[in-house]
Amino acid sequence: MDAKLRPTRAEGVVMEREGQAAGPTSGAPGPAFVKDLEGLLVTLRRSSKDLSFYPPGHPLLNRSLERAVSQLRGVVDARAPLALVVSRMGFSIEGRPVGAENQQIVSMAGELFVMRVQRIFFAQEVESHEVAAFLQMLTSDPKLIFQAGGPANGRTRTTIGECFEMTTDMAVP
Repeated sequence: MDAKLRPTRAEGVVMEREGQAAGPTSGAPGPAFVKDLEGLLVTLRRSSKDLSFYPPGHPLLNRSLERAVSQLRGVVDARAPLALVVSRMGFSIEGRPVGAENQQIVSMAGELFVMRVQRIFFAQEVESHEVAAFLQMLTSDPKLIFQAGGPANGRTRTTIGECFEMTTDMAVP
């Protein structure tokens, strides 16, 4: 197992190609953890909408991002690094579906899938600006993202800041 597949303080968020290992598992996630993860994904989705609506520095945007980062840190503290698999139909962690019945979560996964994001890793030290960069990418027009080289800018891994990494497969048409 390549240690670079897991986010570290130096690497951040990782995107990988389909078929690559996502790192070691530490036991199947329990129902309470999955529920917390679903709540986090809904919060991230809402924050992405806030980011596209409010101007930078707006108090409501700042509050939304602070809530998302706080909730993300809580989930990552329970299971670090947090490694999510992205598919057209939703998210999963260690083979267990997350939020499959929640349309907000399924929609967010579908948008990431269209951008060819296959895995997302969050490290414990994730910062507000890193979450904002991820959410900004999520709210961007996929055509513009691909014109700029895709979320991974033509590579298979993208690091946003030091604590967030996504894996993509740019070979897929």
